[in-house]
Amino acid sequence: MKVLLTLTDVEPAVRLNAMLEAAGVETTLVSPLDDVRGSWRRAQPDVVVITGGLLDPGNLELARLQLWEGRPVVGLADVDDPHLRDRMRAMGVNEIYAKPVALDEVFEGVRQLLD
Repeated sequence: MKVLLTLTDVEPAVRLNAMLEAAGVETTLVSPLDDVRGSWRRAQPDVVVITGGLLDPGNLELARLQLWEGRPVVGLADVDDPHLRDRMRAMGVNEIYAKPVALDEVFEGVRQLLD
């Protein structure tokens, strides 16, 4: 089981990363300034968690790559916007959590997608 987490929003990414690692899940953290596509190719994650900026072009590309492989994507939305939620779901994002997120809830959602 592998999860790739973006560092768009560092605080929830680092905390969720620690929770996943403690549960025995292999994780990869990737900064939006890094080669996200290359990191995705190397990691071949089972789930991608985009921690913010869901509509940023790099994050949209990452979601498309993951979805092309038939693997789930989780997004942490900066605001609770029904229009954004509908748009992201139409693009195939499986789960969207509005900030401030309950990380226990996100962790359980990711675990369910991994199972």
